[in-house]
Amino acid sequence: MNPPAYLSGTTAKRIGWVLVIVSAAALPIHAFVTPHQSKPVAAFALFAFLAALLISLFQPPTSRNRWLPALFALGLYLVHGLFPCA
Repeated sequence: MNPPAYLSGTTAKRIGWVLVIVSAAALPIHAFVTPHQSKPVAAFALFAFLAALLISLFQPPTSRNRWLPALFALGLYLVHGLFPCA
């Protein structure tokens, strides 16, 4: 039995969305850490944004919404920036 077409295969865009989801999952963690521990969480959000941007750059130009994961990751990085860093 084969999985449905929308579940088969790992695409670069799906990896970008996974990075966005993991960065969003780190938001509650970021709210409860000390300012000293806040830097690595913000650095991870920056890494997730840059990785999603790089993945989006290598998508074919005809791919629909290829910049959307990078845009969401940028928004999450900006939200992570609202938390204080020492």
